[in-house]
Amino acid sequence: MAEVQQVQNLPAPFIEAAGKDYLSELTGAIGGAKGIDPSKFMGRGFVAGQDPFTTEAYGLSSGLGSYAPYLTGAAASTGKDAYKDYMSPYQADVIKTTMDQFDVQAAERSTFIKSTSLRSRCIRWRKRRSSSGRVPTIK
Repeated sequence: MAEVQQVQNLPAPFIEAAGKDYLSELTGAIGGAKGIDPSKFMGRGFVAGQDPFTTEAYGLSSGLGSYAPYLTGAAASTGKDAYKDYMSPYQADVIKTTMDQFDVQAAERSTFIKSTSLRSRCIRWRKRRSSSGRVPTIK
């Protein structure tokens, strides 16, 4: 049959002695406080009042509903062109110039792609001609 072992982890003796002393003194101090009414030393009467700014802020806040006018105004300025009201002429010029440069670069890439495509077709044609035994000539 299996043997059952019990292990106890106790605090150091000096800590255990200090804890017992503390608890006995605490029990003696609180023992006489069992019949005291806590409202005599706790509650709203013992909390400092609010200053005028805090009182006003508390009165003005009625939850998230107080933000409704701002949300309605923000909803009116949404959409794909809503940002245009806030753009400066400088920003519009920068965007236009950037888009123009993008178009130029796209045209250059297109030309490069067409030229490499033509070059690769010529190389394939020469390889086919040379493999057939005929020498390609460039006119």
